[in-house]
Amino acid sequence: MKKLIFGITLCCIICFCLKADAQSIKKKGYIVLNKGDTLQGWINYYNWERNPFDY
Repeated sequence: MKKLIFGITLCCIICFCLKADAQSIKKKGYIVLNKGDTLQGWINYYNWERNPFDY
């Protein structure tokens, strides 16, 4: 019985941690390409002070 309770508890903890890790912040936005095309959709927003792709 103790092994069963331990197994259930362990499964619940693992499922909770995986679900909490999978959260992301998505905001509706758009990207303007150099060619002038505009892409609209959902963007992962990480509260960057500057774009990490501008090196």
